[in-house]
Amino acid sequence: MQDKCEKMFDKYLESYDKSVKEIRFKYYHSYEVEKLMEKLANMLDLDSKEIEIAKVVGLLHDVGRFEQIRKYGKCSDVLTNTDHAHESVIYLFQSGHIRDFIDDSSYDKVIEDAIENHNKYAVDKKVKGKNLFFSKMIRDMDKVDIYRVISEEYKYTFDKEEISSDVIKSFSDKKTVNNIDRKTETDGIIAQMALIFDINFKESFQILKETKYLDKYFEIITVKKDSKSYFDDLKEEIYNYLEEKCK
Repeated sequence: MQDKCEKMFDKYLESYDKSVKEIRFKYYHSYEVEKLMEKLANMLDLDSKEIEIAKVVGLLHDVGRFEQIRKYGKCSDVLTNTDHAHESVIYLFQSGHIRDFIDDSSYDKVIEDAIENHNKYAVDKKVKGKNLFFSKMIRDMDKVDIYRVISEEYKYTFDKEEISSDVIKSFSDKKTVNNIDRKTETDGIIAQMALIFDINFKESFQILKETKYLDKYFEIITVKKDSKSYFDDLKEEIYNYLEEKCK
């Protein structure tokens, strides 16, 4: 199953220009998330078929990103007023291209629900059972690799004077930050930190710790002098939360 899926994924990407930075790092991100999904699936003791399905979800979860980048030149749902997860579902399931990647249709609804919900603020309450399980898996592993992507591709400056009240309230409540509440660059940093509050499995926290992507993420943030103590407190809270969840 996976050999065909990877072969057809590479064929799908032939129509996109990999010299474009956003295309290139989303291509790499897709394969990295596939590997992380395999690792998590093994740690969760899934059977061989379910491991393959987890890898398919990981590889295909961002298919909708590539057309978004080609059309708008941006890798952002907010700036393009699109939903890349839903665009992935439209391409794969409404247009029938899922059969380009895998022959077996028995897990189609699991794959569809997992991809549709991987980027949402919360999983749709209608999603239950195995579909919810795989949705949580991809949400976790996508977040783990997002820390890597950010650390390799971006630089930020943290200024405590730029923090919006709704953003810091979400962080204090150990909740993820709603995109509509983000107003400043520092809001964005806190929102990225808070991604950890929506990780589901103990094994996912263990993977995050093992990768050291969180360490690399903090290294790319320049902190203004008068904000250092405040930033260090937030950072310590994140690391304490990680350690607690790894137990």
